[in-house]
Amino acid sequence: KILEKEKEDEEYANNTAQANEERLHKGAKRVAEERLQANRAKRRWEHGRDARAMGWRMFETNIRTKRFHDMSSHNIEREREHRAERDGRADGVPRGIDVSYKKNWR
Repeated sequence: KILEKEKEDEEYANNTAQANEERLHKGAKRVAEERLQANRAKRRWEHGRDARAMGWRMFETNIRTKRFHDMSSHNIEREREHRAERDGRADGVPRGIDVSYKKNWR
């Protein structure tokens, strides 16, 4: 029984050590992958810097020379509604109420 207990303890220790090594290996792999992704994102950001800078320069130039339409004051007044002549509201009567009997009662 003592030998079996020692054997079980040894197997448990081996399994635990192996699981710890796998966990550490996966963690290192994950960190390396995250670092690679961060480097790729940084490279893409650096690659697009010239285009962003040129766009900003063009924007500032257009503001200085007033060659832009900012549309901030475009269509300030609301558009007026155009109702049909006979949609129910043109008569001044609430919709859904039939008043034709008033015309026919005489």
